[in-house]
Amino acid sequence: TPTDIGVHQEDLNAGKQITLTSTPRAEHNEPIPWLALQLGDRGGIYVGVQFSGLTRIDARVENTHRVVLTAGLHPGNFPFRTRLLSGETFTTPPVFIGAYAGSVDDGANRLHRYVERHIRPPVRDRRYPLLVNNSWGSGMAVDEALAIRMINDAANLGLELFHVDAGWYRTVGDWHTDLQKFPNGLEAVAKYAKSKGLKFGLWVAWTQGGASQRPEALSVHKPDMRSWFPHDLPQDWKPSDFTGECVCLACPSAEQWCLRELRRIIRDYQLDLLEHDQWMLLENCSRTDHTHTNHPTDVSYRCTTAYYRIYDALRQEFPDLLFEDCLNGGRMVDFGVAARAHYICATDTYDPLSNRRGFWDASYPLPPSMVESYVGHYPGRTLANFVYMLRSGMMGWCTIMCDTTQWTEEQHRAAKRQFQVYKQWIRPLINRANLYHLTDRPDGVRWDAVQYFDPASKKGVVFVFRGTTKEDTHTLKLKGLNPNRTYQIRFEDKTNPNTALSGKHLMQNGLTIKLPETESSELVYLEEQ
Repeated sequence: TPTDIGVHQEDLNAGKQITLTSTPRAEHNEPIPWLALQLGDRGGIYVGVQFSGLTRIDARVENTHRVVLTAGLHPGNFPFRTRLLSGETFTTPPVFIGAYAGSVDDGANRLHRYVERHIRPPVRDRRYPLLVNNSWGSGMAVDEALAIRMINDAANLGLELFHVDAGWYRTVGDWHTDLQKFPNGLEAVAKYAKSKGLKFGLWVAWTQGGASQRPEALSVHKPDMRSWFPHDLPQDWKPSDFTGECVCLACPSAEQWCLRELRRIIRDYQLDLLEHDQWMLLENCSRTDHTHTNHPTDVSYRCTTAYYRIYDALRQEFPDLLFEDCLNGGRMVDFGVAARAHYICATDTYDPLSNRRGFWDASYPLPPSMVESYVGHYPGRTLANFVYMLRSGMMGWCTIMCDTTQWTEEQHRAAKRQFQVYKQWIRPLINRANLYHLTDRPDGVRWDAVQYFDPASKKGVVFVFRGTTKEDTHTLKLKGLNPNRTYQIRFEDKTNPNTALSGKHLMQNGLTIKLPETESSELVYLEEQ
């Protein structure tokens, strides 16, 4: 769940130091390994670490007002130590730095283009980012009959990918179809989804070992696998429904097993999308026969590089496959993952406020097309509340995590319209436009808004949200427009009259919007004349 803090600004005065520590498990208030240093309204620089292990960014201002910036692996609390075999090379993580003029948003937009061109895996589907329906709206209860119903409804709504979440397998670590739930096999569901024009995706917590004694399972109790895990577990240990014990990828045998298993899963289940979830990269491991030393940074370094080898190999073998990073809902968000995953879950909490906060934070360092929101059921009173729920997850990659077969006919019509708008107007802007954070970070009470504007197509959209405040009218100052041009302004829900205003007026005086209901929203379309 996003905290109350999120991405924020701090003054960096002489003698002050800021330290950002990032881990593969994201503790409370932990940052994405990215920092922007802003000098008034003149511009600034940004820095990021392209790695998923233990990293740190330090920025301090000396008494001479010189800023000293350090970024890379976390040095740890005792001297770093690694082990190199004959002929082996130790490669430090990439660190990038960029300069920009203007605001933090201006710098973030430059960074978005850099990530899209030089870090993110190639995108082969022209519909990217896709609209997804995920089975977790019914939790672990997913089975073949439910999946078929959800696929039919997803196709009718105009969604583009059906994603089976946790609950399809025999048990954690045994990543084979539970034939009691899917008597015709998971591949039959994949085939049916594709017959309806949908891609097919699958949740796999492939680093998690269980207690199964089946020969094909990853198990903490098997004599030949026990040493793959960071420590021995008691014989009565059992996994939960969707978590187990994380294997140490710094064990070469474990790395090889995971790669073989993922190849099988992708082929057998005809995947278009592979989602990984649960803890993947360790920092502590007691084993002495793995490639790491006892230093936590080295443990995480070796696990991270093994994870990269696995996904880099899969991308070479399956160039059309999409990759999603979830990892307990936004607990491993970094530029190393961004080089392997096409999109990243920003939060594993599905309510509108959490989705808007998660997007608000992650859309500074990451392109908005890569920032996924899970739209879960939200008990609103009116249709406007329902649309507010949808739009709170439609600013980037949108995954519907509801059983849409339970929606009313009125809600179906409204959702179908929102998905059409997403495809025709919003998605092109997500991919090409500049993004501006127009208000303070969402708090669920005040109004909040973000704006897209594409100077090339001269089109834009403003996502406007009213929280629980009694204030039914609000003025937003737009950004990134040409002050000397006129802009046609249309309102999707017709809550306000269409109008035409100059870019100068919109940026200096603002656009005044009225929304009569609490927890409601509007899409404001901009077109330069």
